[in-house]
Amino acid sequence: MYCEEIKTKSGQKRWMCVEDGPRDPATGKRKQIRRRGKSKGEAKKRVEAAIRSLEEDMFDENMGKKVPFEAAAKHWLEIYTLTGVKRSTIRIREKEIKILNRFIAKTPIAKITHAQYQKLISTIAPKFARTTVQGVNTTAGMIFRQAIKDRLIKHNPSEDVVIPKKAGLWKK
Repeated sequence: MYCEEIKTKSGQKRWMCVEDGPRDPATGKRKQIRRRGKSKGEAKKRVEAAIRSLEEDMFDENMGKKVPFEAAAKHWLEIYTLTGVKRSTIRIREKEIKILNRFIAKTPIAKITHAQYQKLISTIAPKFARTTVQGVNTTAGMIFRQAIKDRLIKHNPSEDVVIPKKAGLWKK
């Protein structure tokens, strides 16, 4: 492991450590893991944690930070189309993706939290029918599950989301 003291753009002193991680399974090329910290020990711990995560889970958190939601959704839709579902179903899913893209298109998929996603659902609930909101949630869940399979994220932010009911419709 190689560690050195560096200066940030703001002039603060930080430590950066570099170590070889597991080789890329597809290309066989070496992959260097770089992490920074306020102290040498903190930087070392971050490098070791990243390497452990790559070795155990084959999960690279930096990939999820680079892939925007809209790209993950497009990738999922391509795969979903291959499953043989009807064209009308695909058209509905495309509309639901458009609704999601209005809010989180450019957000990296790894940075979407459960709280942020719940807020999105709560925001669109008054504007659309409840079945549309449920469809949007279902589509997002499928996109997030595909992202987990692609090892872009570890957890599905759409799990346990509450779909709000329309207020005042059933009051006596």
